[in-house]
Amino acid sequence: MKIVNYTYLDVDGNYFHQGSGQSKKQFNIFQQNGPRKDGRLSVPDLEAIYDFLKIDYPKFYKMDPLSQLGILLTEELMKTSSVEKPSGILIWNKHSSYNADIKHIDNIKNGISGPANFTYTLPNIVVGEISIRHKITGETGVFLNEELAPSQMATITEMYMKTS
Repeated sequence: MKIVNYTYLDVDGNYFHQGSGQSKKQFNIFQQNGPRKDGRLSVPDLEAIYDFLKIDYPKFYKMDPLSQLGILLTEELMKTSSVEKPSGILIWNKHSSYNADIKHIDNIKNGISGPANFTYTLPNIVVGEISIRHKITGETGVFLNEELAPSQMATITEMYMKTS
């Protein structure tokens, strides 16, 4: 088994990417505006990052921040990958779809909730959006963990690779 790319982004905005070969990137996506103080998770200016990366995918603007972040990270992975088309997607996440959940609750309270918002309360929507964008038809999974658990991630990834 060989994992050719690895990208990690934590809730504090620390981003790390190890591509195939020796390419490495490390930075903090919140350097300019910092974490939010109102209890919700911080969301960087994802549209500015999208514009900076010069991605052409108009559907991006209709997505929730978690799906937008998934698309941005996947674009970075795809640029440095030696794999032409991934056979599947596994994502680990600490906060599920928290921001979309809060927005959905607020919309229900205001009597304006609908299916477009509800869809993004499902934590696996991010792998769906990535799969659509890159035409990936293999296995997908979203796992929720309080802490980063590399050995568990490796075990689950190995299991998926054996069964795919």
